[in-house]
Amino acid sequence: MTEKLRYTFSISENPLPLYIESIGYNPEELDFDRPEGYPYYHWLQTVKGEGMIELANQTFSLPVGKGVLLTPYTPHKYYSDHDAEELWETYYITFTGAAIDPILNSLDMNYSAFYEETDNISFPLHIENILKKLVNDDAPTSFSLRNFS
Repeated sequence: MTEKLRYTFSISENPLPLYIESIGYNPEELDFDRPEGYPYYHWLQTVKGEGMIELANQTFSLPVGKGVLLTPYTPHKYYSDHDAEELWETYYITFTGAAIDPILNSLDMNYSAFYEETDNISFPLHIENILKKLVNDDAPTSFSLRNFS
């Protein structure tokens, strides 16, 4: 992928068990300062370059292969090294749903934490496949595409 993509999905009045609020790719990740956090679960994954995230009064690096899961309304700030030779590229997904808390509780993942990609689990590959399907859909429904190229 080379161009910025962001898909957003409208929230239904009848809450679904799992619901993607947005999904996207950013070839040059922006700087965000969210003192109130984000209203949904937020996964941010580095696919190229390196970013920094401030969380719980600490600063952490997000190199290639590392991602962070942020719980709703967790204050955070993330940004790239603007002097770096390589741009910080990311995939992200924000999600919610009536069953998300029980699911994440059962997986012992209902807290903000960092995760590393393994040979068995490639988060970027899954997100890239979803985005390719959305890009190639001739008749997209229930979502809006914003192409930022």
